[in-house]
Amino acid sequence: MQHASPHIPQTARRVSAPCAAEVLEARIVKALGTVALLVVEDPIYIPVFERLERELADIKSRNDAIERAREFLAPNHQNAMR
Repeated sequence: MQHASPHIPQTARRVSAPCAAEVLEARIVKALGTVALLVVEDPIYIPVFERLERELADIKSRNDAIERAREFLAPNHQNAMR
């Protein structure tokens, strides 16, 4: 019985899955689109729309903070390695 080659062809390699934050952000954006349609028809949905806007802003802010932390650590980490 032959075993499959341990080498995976370039075309068969999977692209990394999006992280949970990216999936959540995409879901919120999609929900915002749906709720925006509802708001135009009936203002009763405004609180839901505003809540989704806040959630999206929070996710983006968190992602920005993580990116800033990585940028801050990059040169400091390199200097510590020397």
